[in-house]
Amino acid sequence: MIKMTAQASLLGLFLLAASSASIAEEVQKSPLRVEASPVANPASLEASEMEFRVTNLGTSSIQMHETDLPWGLRVKTLIVGTGRQSWKSARSAGFVVEDPYKLVRKEIAPGELVVGRIRLVDHLEFQDLKSRTEDLIVFWHFAAKSTDGADLGEYGGWMAVRNNKNAPRRIP
Repeated sequence: MIKMTAQASLLGLFLLAASSASIAEEVQKSPLRVEASPVANPASLEASEMEFRVTNLGTSSIQMHETDLPWGLRVKTLIVGTGRQSWKSARSAGFVVEDPYKLVRKEIAPGELVVGRIRLVDHLEFQDLKSRTEDLIVFWHFAAKSTDGADLGEYGGWMAVRNNKNAPRRIP
């Protein structure tokens, strides 16, 4: 019985090491770290923004078009909003034709962090945001590509954006 316990422990450690190696391999395959955070506007939900931070985790520079960064063309980053309590989805703002007249290359050096923002109203319908009375949960997805079209990974997450319409007002 003691042998089986030792064998089971050894097997468990092996499986843990194998899964850790697999996770480390996946991290190495993703040369970028993409994070997002809300930039709530105290005036209104429809004036709120999302800030994206893109970091090159690799050992060599990465070339991307500025339009292919999360804050570039609207079609590059999927934004979906829903209510915190009601789960009522915020309507998409729809897409307009965004034809960049000039593709500008952005070189991101190893360890370099680049930052940009998007306005929620550019991705979610203005009147829906304006009439919303509850906080907003925003889900986002971004598929990164290099200037030569190579896949740099898919990234996503969610965040809560406070709706200050219902925030208690302080009396000075």
